[in-house]
Amino acid sequence: MKYLMILLSFCLMACNGRSVKQEEKTDSNMTEESIEIPNGSLTKGEQDSLITVLSPYLEVDTAFTKRRIEISGSLSKIIDGAIDIDEDYTWQIIAHVDSVIKQCINHVQSNEPKQLFDLFDKEKKNIYAHPSNTWKNEQNLNNMILSLYEKYDRSSNKRLLAEKVIELYEISFIHIKLLETFGGYSHPSFIPLAKSLREWYLVILKNYDKAIELQRQICERIEKEETEGRASENYGFELMKLSELYLANNDTIRMDSCHQILQKNPYIEKILQEYNEYKKTTQEDKQKVDISQEFESLNCPRVYIKYKQPINGYTVKVLWLPFTDKSGYTAETGNAVLHFESENNHFYIQTQSYRDTAVYSHTHLKDGDVLFWNYTPKKKGEILSKYSPFFFSDVNFDGENELLINCYNGGSKGSNTYEVYKIHPYYAEIIKDAPFASLENDMTDFDLTNKTITCHYPLSSFESITHIYKQVKQERMNFGELETDYKFELVKVDIHNQYTDSKEHKVYIKDGYNYKLVKDDKASVNQKDK
Repeated sequence: MKYLMILLSFCLMACNGRSVKQEEKTDSNMTEESIEIPNGSLTKGEQDSLITVLSPYLEVDTAFTKRRIEISGSLSKIIDGAIDIDEDYTWQIIAHVDSVIKQCINHVQSNEPKQLFDLFDKEKKNIYAHPSNTWKNEQNLNNMILSLYEKYDRSSNKRLLAEKVIELYEISFIHIKLLETFGGYSHPSFIPLAKSLREWYLVILKNYDKAIELQRQICERIEKEETEGRASENYGFELMKLSELYLANNDTIRMDSCHQILQKNPYIEKILQEYNEYKKTTQEDKQKVDISQEFESLNCPRVYIKYKQPINGYTVKVLWLPFTDKSGYTAETGNAVLHFESENNHFYIQTQSYRDTAVYSHTHLKDGDVLFWNYTPKKKGEILSKYSPFFFSDVNFDGENELLINCYNGGSKGSNTYEVYKIHPYYAEIIKDAPFASLENDMTDFDLTNKTITCHYPLSSFESITHIYKQVKQERMNFGELETDYKFELVKVDIHNQYTDSKEHKVYIKDGYNYKLVKDDKASVNQKDK
């Protein structure tokens, strides 16, 4: 692993030149837009976190550094245009970064974030070229710096923020590629980082060429890693995204090439086949009333969807109002009204989070379009479905299924959130009580035996809290009749915090009407163990 860090630091220095020895030339006539950072604005937690992520760069392994010099010398002979890294220069880099990091920590302790960021922007390539810049240290530093950039950024177009984010992400991308090249493995952060970079280039900078290049790399990686290759479901959806980018960039030739490959993908082929069947019959089934003229005041397309299969005994129809851009491109999500009808019941649900993966084959829907879609069911063993647009699950252990609307990517770290509804005769009631208002598929555990629900909340890189809720059976009188009801109580709270030089672990349990502190551990953190 250390030798891989040698390669990263060497490449950064080769790109940056001998930045320690060179003065930075600026044009006094240029006025550069900047993020306003007032001094005295760092919180105690932010100061502790910054010191934690900066401190590892003060540690240097002497033997490793000497080996670094040897390998850098060998690399300079095989990399075109690379500078020759001598021993004196290497130690100069280390000494310089040591001084820079100490200045950064002094700025943090003095609550001078403006001076801190000015220094970091000037020296970041030297910092990332330091031998202690491991992947873990780099990500901890990046996450902290980026969270503060977002805190202070007040610009309307977010372009400056995007440029700063992209610069750090690009350095991490180089780091990943070097780890993969010389480590002989696929890094798990490659695709997530490539997707993040793609969105910054696309949404903020409108740089379609860079977004397309990153999406191409995502498709190539999935084709290489997944056993089904081009026939996999993930490859099909990502290739469809690439096709959409080509279309937006007016590259119809490459878009058509993507479509030819998509037609051979069994998952996408099924969707396209259904769409072609719909196109053949659409003229016969088209409504006689011109809906777009009748409701001209609503400036969004109204799309009518019917699911071909009954779902939990219900026939489901949807009036969907998808978000669209000026070109008429249909987004993945939008407002919707869902109608559920069975032999014994019917009700409506209104949601702002309707999304179905079938929309990938309908990128330019028009007002009044009528669609007939196959339903995507839950996978076996799933309680909270990842891909179903809506589904039924018994999430409160009462023996009856609740209805859940899927809010895709609405939670922390890319997880899904859900709207949970209790079904009654002729209406459905949304459940807003904890924990049902904050369920996330990647952050929630269900214990069917003990009837508990555990919710994990990552507050930051150094703080997390876990809530455990338990089902409590209650009885109530309803017009003279005794009814059984189930509520959930917060019975345990587990808190983990890490500061500059210590870790805290607190546990509270429900004790009557109060919460009792049953664990309060504090432990010092050895600087070398961080």
